[in-house]
Amino acid sequence: AVTIPVPSRVGSLSFNPKTNDLAVAHDSKDILVYAMTALDKGVKPVPKTFKRHKGPISKLAYSPDGTYLAS
Repeated sequence: AVTIPVPSRVGSLSFNPKTNDLAVAHDSKDILVYAMTALDKGVKPVPKTFKRHKGPISKLAYSPDGTYLAS
């Protein structure tokens, strides 16, 4: 089992099966995107951070083709 650190309470998750990315929205109004393929290599995933949401993020969803992430 692997624990992924998130700085505050998680509000929403979305997994992209095409890229194996896990998007996590949390209370700080940021989205963290973890490349889960790093786990296969034994490397701790480092998130890419998307900032500047004006309010809390209640839902995340990848588009069916995995190209877009809606928040």
